[in-house]
Amino acid sequence: MLGKAGLQLRNYRRIGGLLTCFTLVGLECGAQTNGLGQKPEVAGAIEVLDAWLQATTASREEPGLSIGVVYNQDLIWSKDYGFANFEKKLPASAATVYRIASISKVFTATAIMQLRDAGKLQLDDPVSKHLSWFHVKEPRADAPPITIWSLLTHTSGMARELPAFYWNDLKFPTREEMMRMTVEEPAVFPPETEYKYSNLALAIAGEVVAAVSGEPYAQYVENHILRPLGMSSTSVTPQPGDPNLAVGYRRRVLGQPREAEDFIDARALTPSAGLASNVNDLAKFVSLQFRDGPAGGSQILKGPTLREMQRVQWLKPDWQSAQGLGFGIRHVGQQVRVGKDGAAPGYKSLIEWVPAEKFGVIVLIELSR
Repeated sequence: MLGKAGLQLRNYRRIGGLLTCFTLVGLECGAQTNGLGQKPEVAGAIEVLDAWLQATTASREEPGLSIGVVYNQDLIWSKDYGFANFEKKLPASAATVYRIASISKVFTATAIMQLRDAGKLQLDDPVSKHLSWFHVKEPRADAPPITIWSLLTHTSGMARELPAFYWNDLKFPTREEMMRMTVEEPAVFPPETEYKYSNLALAIAGEVVAAVSGEPYAQYVENHILRPLGMSSTSVTPQPGDPNLAVGYRRRVLGQPREAEDFIDARALTPSAGLASNVNDLAKFVSLQFRDGPAGGSQILKGPTLREMQRVQWLKPDWQSAQGLGFGIRHVGQQVRVGKDGAAPGYKSLIEWVPAEKFGVIVLIELSR
């Protein structure tokens, strides 16, 4: 029974100029989701959100946006706004795929945890145990080794990026170039002393996945995560010319036509920022986070491991936000939210949910730099 539900929209979160993240609260645990989106109290709140999104995307002249709302194991509502291709006036649709940028990191973390559960690695393993070429110059001689755990929690002390300009010229390094530059780039902090977000660290975690599993990173993610979850529209290495891939755009200049962003081949940074997906597929990944039980089939991680990934591993100084294993965690009022956002030239993205209430939101945007 739905009982006294009450779907409230509150605490919008700014993503690239759009206040797109909302919280769904008030449903009793165990509520039936059949037809949930048609319940008056739910439908009314969604109608308000829909009207707000239509007005906001139009007033800001944003090219395209797709959004979805997940409750437990169901995508209870989704909608697409604007165009997947502004020049050709191709509307955004359920099939539209967006670059999800740093949300890629949680798939890398998921792969690491699968290998941990299979007994092929431990989170406190030094990275050099699995990557013989890995060596980082530490700021202190007595610094402990960089571990897999510190890669996933952004506490490795490693630099945010390799010493190159790939986020500006979009010429991302090859694996061989990354290996060479990693050795040349000194750490900023000793491991496990400070939180420092690092795209490089999660790219290295992807190398660990490949080395330990014996499969190329893209093949491992496809075989062990995407295929079991039924995420058939998600690509680890998106290709130019994909008719379903939304076009990202550069900053709008008044009086001038909007310019399309160049295609991104993330190459060695793929485990950190390379994937592309859509709302329907990401809803399956969000629903996974609410499940329990032993691993097998679409249950790609056992329940205790999913909860471990969503627990606080490193508390930030504000005591309002923290880092899990791949996921970010934050307090909003009395509520704990877990998720990950992403930003790449031409795109912004977010998945976030309230574990206690089994509600989540997915937002994918074509957004100018």
